Amino acid sequence: RDVQLAEELGRKEFVGTEFQFDELAHMDRRALIVVLEEADPELTILALVGAAPELIGRVLRVLPEADAKVVRERLDHLGPTRLSDVEEARRRIVELVQRLGTEQRIELPRRRAVAAESARFVRQA
Repeated sequence: RDVQLAEELGRKEFVGTEFQFDELAHMDRRALIVVLEEADPELTILALVGAAPELIGRVLRVLPEADAKVVRERLDHLGPTRLSDVEEARRRIVELVQRLGTEQRIELPRRRAVAAESARFVRQA
């Protein structure tokens, strides 16, 4: 019956849930902007190498036009890149997202879903 408690339990349940790099495409605009502001631009570009077009498009749409142009140019003219470097960049971006989520500076898609489900369960009880 306590919606606030249900939301808190949802946040605690989320902590153990692993965020995946491709889920950046489903973050709300504000959260994605925070992540991109906090991430090193070179790391972000490297992490986007070979990413789904949906994710790249989403990132380019939230960046200022000049920054988006630079990112697109760099992705289009990137030289040979080791897969292990791309994977490491993605891992570091995921760590950043998880830290920002833990600090409650951003809200992650799964957190909203868990909190909403918990709140719905409490209201039905």
